[in-house]
Amino acid sequence: MGFKAYACANLGVLDGATVMINPSDNPALYEQDAVWNNDYLEDPFYRTKARLIQGMIPYGVRTIIDVGCGNGANLHALDSGYWVVGADRSRTAIRYLKGRPVQTSADYLPFKDWSFDVVMSHQLLEHLPEDVFERAVQELTRIASRYLLVSVPYRDRLKQPRDCCRECGCIYNVWGHVRNFNEVAEIRRLFPAFQLRIHAFCGHENEYMTRVGLWIRQYLGGRWEGNPNSVCPRCGSKEKYQAGFPRRAIAGIVDRLDRLMPKEKAFWWLMCLFERTDSGPG
Repeated sequence: MGFKAYACANLGVLDGATVMINPSDNPALYEQDAVWNNDYLEDPFYRTKARLIQGMIPYGVRTIIDVGCGNGANLHALDSGYWVVGADRSRTAIRYLKGRPVQTSADYLPFKDWSFDVVMSHQLLEHLPEDVFERAVQELTRIASRYLLVSVPYRDRLKQPRDCCRECGCIYNVWGHVRNFNEVAEIRRLFPAFQLRIHAFCGHENEYMTRVGLWIRQYLGGRWEGNPNSVCPRCGSKEKYQAGFPRRAIAGIVDRLDRLMPKEKAFWWLMCLFERTDSGPG
């Protein structure tokens, strides 16, 4: 797939993709072609989300960057007329991007202050460990001249979509999520230089197991997510623990009983548009 890399000062170009990677990043999960070689917009919920993104971009915007753009699905769905850049740490992901790809980590964005009218970040912040998270929030703030458009999973249950590694026994979130956001105020507090203009919920309504049922299902029944693309963060294995009888029977009984219980529910995503209120650098 051919494309031109976005030209930045002090950046090298490798096989057409701009390279600036934090060496602490672990590519085991995010460099899998299977994660990115698909059209997310075929999913009606993703299409609805893409339309919401377009609808929340204010009038007069010219330049947009999507930090953590993945394969570029959200950028590809935008109306033409914007000057757009997609940034992601995954070299595999940005090979699918139609536009100006920059391979970089969210905690080091190689752009000048106030470089873009809109800085977007969708389903990124929940993946970042604390040190990277804090620097990434600072970087998103630094390069946004007018607006931030941020979306995160809403009231995500980190312990539900988990796998257990067959090789080392590590139990981990299959999506690589390490934090959740339970209230709009949690997102608002991250960006004190901006004012929240609008927020919206989108995606299907998640329905979570009861906490007791989930614990029994996983630890006594040995039933985990079994996601084929998940990678153990400790040893890098994709092999998953598979329980035998009678543990599978315990998990099956728990699943059936849990369907009778009232559930916690939450929409898939929370999306927030912020407008800068400070006077800028200097």
